[in-house]
Amino acid sequence: MLPVLILLGLFLAPPALAAPAQEEQPVAIQADSMEYLQKAGRIVFRGAVHATREDMELWADTVTVHLEEGASKAAATSPQGKVRSIVAEGNVRIQTTQNRSGTGKRATFDARTETVTLEGNPEVREGKNSIRGEVIVLYLKDGKSEVRGGAKQRVEAIFLAPKTTPGLLEKKP
Repeated sequence: MLPVLILLGLFLAPPALAAPAQEEQPVAIQADSMEYLQKAGRIVFRGAVHATREDMELWADTVTVHLEEGASKAAATSPQGKVRSIVAEGNVRIQTTQNRSGTGKRATFDARTETVTLEGNPEVREGKNSIRGEVIVLYLKDGKSEVRGGAKQRVEAIFLAPKTTPGLLEKKP
């Protein structure tokens, strides 16, 4: 199960903080309960879930780790390729030591596409800058992100900019 816990921490880091797969970082997870469903290939942490590693923390009501088919039988082997997806649900909050944070009702890591998708009034912040939308997708391998708006929530970005430089907006003769 340790490989699953290590990967849980890896998916939550923003692209610049994601550690190479060879490096292992200890991840501590606290929850009211944990259930391992071997036949279903799932590990479910429930109740005030709090996961920490050196550079980030995650809070959620529930975190479910979906294993690749056959992964539960070979859990003692290499951690690579064992996790299919990780889903954090309910009051999801992610905080990094780099003053970056994300919130939403649901965060899904897809190991095949190497993406993290935030849904349910998602917001990502860095310092005082923030962005919102209906869905925020982080492409970890490509180092890019996409914010999608829709009928319920248009994309809204707030960035701090320096005060206007004197003379910059003045009319020139």
